[in-house]
Amino acid sequence: MNTSVTRKEIEQQLIDRCWQDSAFRQELINDSISALRKEKINLPSSIKLHVVEESSDVFYLVIPAQPVKTEELSDTELESVAGGVNLWPAGWLS
Repeated sequence: MNTSVTRKEIEQQLIDRCWQDSAFRQELINDSISALRKEKINLPSSIKLHVVEESSDVFYLVIPAQPVKTEELSDTELESVAGGVNLWPAGWLS
């Protein structure tokens, strides 16, 4: 059974809890790791968490980490690995 949850699901769980419980919201702002543990959410020690609270006159934009670029094949390299079988008889589409 896969019990993993997505980042979006965790975010929504925390937002919902903050909207319902102002003490939890304050704890999440002041001591996020402790608040997460109470929600049974354990982040790897390599992850840092910054919690900020928006207001009606403050807008925060979070720029996600840029995805790691994979090396693309050149046209020549792509042609050398491309394969396939022509299943259409000669002249079929003419």
